Formats: sequence, structure tokens, C-alpha cells
Amino acid sequence: MMVVTDDRTHADGIQEYSLTMRKNRLILLLVATQLLMVCAYSQGNISAAGISDEALAWLDDEHRRSLDVFGHDPDIMVRRGLLADKKHRYVDLLATATGAGPDSLVDTFVTVAGSDPQRSIAVTPVSPAGVQEALEFIGMAPGHPVDLSRALYWPKGERVVMTFYWSDPGGGRFTQSVRAEKLLTDVIWDEHLPVLGLRFVGPAAGSAPLTGAGPIATSFNAQNTILEVPYRVGGPAQVGQLVANADYQFPAGQKLRIRMRPEYGGERKRVRDYVADVAPGTSENAQQLSNLAVRLSSPDGTEVASGSFESIFVFLEALIKDGKEPYLQFRYDDRISVQSVRNVARLTSQFLAEQEIRIEPNDSHLFYSAFLPQESWRDPRRRGRGSQPLEIHWDSPAGGTEFSGQVIQYSQSAPGTPQQLSFASVEDLTAVIERGKPWHTDGVFFMATPDMRYGTLRQAFASIRTDFPNVYVFF
Repeated sequence: MMVVTDDRTHADGIQEYSLTMRKNRLILLLVATQLLMVCAYSQGNISAAGISDEALAWLDDEHRRSLDVFGHDPDIMVRRGLLADKKHRYVDLLATATGAGPDSLVDTFVTVAGSDPQRSIAVTPVSPAGVQEALEFIGMAPGHPVDLSRALYWPKGERVVMTFYWSDPGGGRFTQSVRAEKLLTDVIWDEHLPVLGLRFVGPAAGSAPLTGAGPIATSFNAQNTILEVPYRVGGPAQVGQLVANADYQFPAGQKLRIRMRPEYGGERKRVRDYVADVAPGTSENAQQLSNLAVRLSSPDGTEVASGSFESIFVFLEALIKDGKEPYLQFRYDDRISVQSVRNVARLTSQFLAEQEIRIEPNDSHLFYSAFLPQESWRDPRRRGRGSQPLEIHWDSPAGGTEFSGQVIQYSQSAPGTPQQLSFASVEDLTAVIERGKPWHTDGVFFMATPDMRYGTLRQAFASIRTDFPNVYVFF
């Protein structure tokens, strides 16, 4: 399921915007653009045939020529319709235009032959996997797309500058060029997409290799593409919003060369991965948010900054101004209180994420959204829930280290006396969970107390996370 917000980032200051402020205008727009779509398609502006025989012959000629010139150069990869130069760090993709007419509904820059080309500017015989292989050949590494099931709420990866080249009518050389983002017009803002590059996300983890039909570069977040815009915007939000830019019209079959380069040259990278370790401070009010001790380190454990959250943010803010994108994983000291962790979660949700600091899950710690459950779920009569999760209630002394309580589950269809099982240790909890299967849910509510030690929750989380990935904390 791809449900993400439309918070496009602009180049001048990374400003976010939302369609929700323009609902009435969008309703009128959708009606108009649907009529536009009918007219455009009925006139044959978009080819449904993919690549013509003439274009295939051109691709074969170019492939033979490239093999003759570069076939023995280890720094150059040659494929039919594709050439990658490791030394100069670029990838050239040969494609043909679909013939998208003025104001045709389009949301994909380039797709592979065999896919539906009606929403794309260009089509190529090269598979998405082939494009990914070429980008990796020149030294780039894929990040990841948005994947809500894994709590990956932002696309990640280095950016790629994509430029379309073409020749004037009758010309043999590609003398004209334009950035890919300028080929699509956002009718809400009456301007082309922000020229920020495309993010090299690669396919979603665990998905099959993208060897067949499908998009290669999109204007929205997708789990079946290689390149996409570097901000959050779901495909459904783009329906009726993006059209082909009337300033750049390619007739169907127009030969195109699409060049892809890393945004930065040399060894410079935009994405920065960090681990933030949070522990009680040393002052009298050690559990207060302002007094918590934070250590920021790189994935190999090297410390890059330490101090309060304020000082850590100053460090991250400087990175962002220098064109970097910090991605943080949080880890918490077991001594920290559950209340303190919730305070960090609120800071993360309300401030850090708004400042282009991206938060990613850590395998052994609860994600920050676990401490920000929907308030409606607190209803003592358990109404308004899509299903009834397990509730783990604790009876250890406040702030203590004892591990005992009850596992409770109410029936969705017949609320009343719930199923209730007691546990007296981590091992006992694991056994109770196993003995009670099937639970018919993948969610757990931890019913904690504000001063409970975070380590208690982390022990419980570690014992159940495989079967219950959706965990929320209440107190």
C-alpha cells in the first residue's frame, strides 16, 4: 500500500506543500483533465505500440557502433540501448518519445517497452534492472523506496541528474537538451517540477529483480522503479495533477538520448547515515528532554557529535545547509524512562522530520511512531479499532525492573470478558504468546507507566517483534 503525503521539496529552501489546502480547485481540475485525457487519447497523441521497427533498427545500429568503439574498454559498459562510462561517470539511455501531446496526463519520465506508455514521456528497450546495473557500474549504490510495511517513510538514495537530448527535425546530432523535471507541468502550481534531480532508490527490499516491464523513472514514489523524485508524493496524488509540458513536444518515435549523472562529482555524497544514542543526562533532572545526553555516530561507530539535542540539531542543520541529507536511527539507553522516549518521539515528529532530518527504524529498538498512537485507540470500550490487538499490561512497580503482567485480547465481534494470560518473565511472555496462537492480529499495545524503564519494553519488543511488527505504547 502506498499512502504517503505530498510534501514536495523545493530547491530554494526545501518548502513543503499539500494538496489538502486546494481541494475545491482540485475537484474542478480533475473533471477538466479527464476530458482532456479523452480528447488526447482519441487523437492518437500517445502511441500504444511502444517502439517502432524504425526505432529498433536505429537502436541496433547504435549498439553495433558502440561495440566497435568501446567493446574492449573495461571502463565502459555497452548494452543494447545503453552505454555506461565509469571513468566519466554517466549513463546514456536510448529511447523514443511516446508522442504525449500538450497537456496529456503524464507522470512517468521513461518506461520500458512492453509497459503501458500512455503515462510516460519516453519508452526504451532497456529493463529497469539494466539501468540499475549501469548506475552501479559507474559507482552509485541504490538506497530504498518508501516502504510503509518496514517503517521507511521517506525515499532514500543519492540523486541523479537526468537530461533528455534530441535533434532538430532533419538533424542527426542530439543538439537540444532539457532537464527531465521540466518535461512535466504541475497544473496546481502552473509550473514544471522542481529541478532537484531524481533519487536512485532501486526496487523495494525483497522484491523480484525488475527485469520485465515497468517504469524506470517516475514523478512519484513507487516500489517498482529505479529512479523517482527525491520528495514524498504518492502516485494517486499525481492523477490529474501532472501533464506534458507544452514547451517541449516530442512527436511519437522521436529519437532521444537520456543521460544520467550523479548529482555530485568525485566522492561527495548527499545521504548521511547516523545512529543517535540517547541516555539520561548527568544533571539533577536527567530525564528531561533538554538534559538528555545524545551521541551521534556514523554506522561504523565513529562519534561525529555529542551533547544535548540542541547541539546535535546545530550539527545536523549545518549538514543540511551543505547539501547533505541526514538519516537517523535512534537507540535508547535501557535506563531512560518511557516518558522521556515519548518526548523524543514528539520532538522527532514535530521538529526533526520537518527540518529534512529523516528517521529510519532500528532492528532492536521501537520506532518513534510507536510512542505516538492514535488517541481514539484509548477508548476503554475498545471501539474504533480495525482489529483488536494484544494488550500487554504490566504489574511491576513503577520504575522497577520486574518483568510480569498479563496478555489480554478482547474479541472484535463479541466484546466482553477478554482472553487473559499471565506472565512472570521474558521467557514466560514468549511462551504465552506462542501458546495463544493464532491471535488473528499483528498489533500489540504496551500499556505502560510514564516512569517505567525503557529497557523493560525493549525486552518485550525483542521477544514478540517477529510476529507483531505493529507495536504502540500507551500510558
